[in-house]
Amino acid sequence: MPKAQFFEGSYPEHNRSEKNFVDKYIKDKIFSEKWTILHSTNIHDPDAGSWKTRTEIDIILMSPKYGFIQLEIKGHGYSVEDGLWYRHEKGVKKRIPREKEPIQSLEKKEGTMKRCFSSIAKGKSGFGERLKKYEEKNQIPIVSFIVWTTKSKKDFTNSQISDANSIFLGDDKFPDHKSLEIYLIEKAQKNIEQRFKGELTVNYLKNVLGESFINTAVEIFKPMQTSDGIKKLSADFNLLADNATDQQLEIYQS
Repeated sequence: MPKAQFFEGSYPEHNRSEKNFVDKYIKDKIFSEKWTILHSTNIHDPDAGSWKTRTEIDIILMSPKYGFIQLEIKGHGYSVEDGLWYRHEKGVKKRIPREKEPIQSLEKKEGTMKRCFSSIAKGKSGFGERLKKYEEKNQIPIVSFIVWTTKSKKDFTNSQISDANSIFLGDDKFPDHKSLEIYLIEKAQKNIEQRFKGELTVNYLKNVLGESFINTAVEIFKPMQTSDGIKKLSADFNLLADNATDQQLEIYQS
């Protein structure tokens, strides 16, 4: 069984939730499927044109069979009262604006991620050429979840919060990385089964996505990663910057 190709980025200061999640469920773990995982990535929204934007994605899992899985890691400090969201920081309770509530934010990030990938990939050879044909029938598959590291499902009375968009580590359903991987695979498979218009095999979309999809996604998103150092991915691809948002803007403007 393979170990994930994991590109670790930087972590928020004074917040251990993300680091603890990565250490328990991702870093140096052996998985049943082949995963490439990016941590802490700032993505530009192509709809913003020349205005530089940075949409932070905590975790991106990429599979040659299942496409993208986005995970947004949330620790303690969140509450819902009468349908309104609040954030508690240093003893201060602050109302979260509607457009920045966790579910709205998750959906917005998913949309930005899909647009960013498609906009850049279409300008590349290899998978980019296949993407133009593939998108006529199907979108690149992606599922997104908020991972509540300390919360249980019963902690939320907001009807927006459900198993469809959230993972509750406080319910003790995921004691290790294996149980979480099984759950994510099931969700990714159901998403594909509901949306894909062609015939599926046990390999799901491997014949459509495959390693070409992974290589293209890494080439696009890895330069946008927030990290403490520059790492060479392979003999054929040498990253020039930790965060290449400015470089990617040149592609959108060309």
